[in-house]
Amino acid sequence: MAAMRDIFLEGLPILDALEVSGSTAAAAQWMNCDQSSISRSYRRVSQQLDLAFNKDDGSYQASNNLQVLASLRQASQLRRLTRGAGHLQWMCHRDLKLPQVVAPLRSPLSCSERPRPRCLDLLRRRVLDVAVVPASALAQGVEPAITRVNLTADADIAALVLAELRYHPSLEELLALLHQQLSQR
Repeated sequence: MAAMRDIFLEGLPILDALEVSGSTAAAAQWMNCDQSSISRSYRRVSQQLDLAFNKDDGSYQASNNLQVLASLRQASQLRRLTRGAGHLQWMCHRDLKLPQVVAPLRSPLSCSERPRPRCLDLLRRRVLDVAVVPASALAQGVEPAITRVNLTADADIAALVLAELRYHPSLEELLALLHQQLSQR
C-alpha cells in the first residue's frame, strides 16, 4: 500500500469534508478532485490510522482510534491557523446566500442537512474553524466553549468559533473578510 505523502494536506481534509458534507460528491467538489479519489483516499487514511471511518445513518465518522484522530485534528487546526485565513475550514448554513467568496478565502464547505448540535460538534472536534449560521438557529444560545460573532449590522448572520481561538489573527482576518462581504450584499 502506498504511503500518504502528508496526512495534513491529503488525509484529514478529505475526512473533514466528508464529515461536514456527508457526501463524496460534495467533498470532491470542495477538494477539486473526482469522487473516486475521495473514496480511495478516505479508505486508505482510515485503514492506515485504524479509524474505521465509514458512512452510517447518512453521516461519515470514525468509530475507532478517536484519540489519535482528535490529536491529529488539533495539530491540523493549528497548522491551518498558522498558514492564514485562506487555509481555514469553514462552512455556511445551507439556507444562507452569501456573496461569491473572493480571494484569499477558500470556499466554504457545504453542510448537509444536519441539526444545529452537529455543527457545534464539528467545531468542538476541530473539523471546522468557523461555522456561519443564521441568527435564528441560535435562539437557544451557545455553550460557553463556543463564541458567537455577529457578521451583519442587524445581527441576522453570525459566525461560531471556539472561544479559545476567537482572537487568533487568522480567525480575525476571516471574520473581517466575511463581515465585509456580507455588508456589500
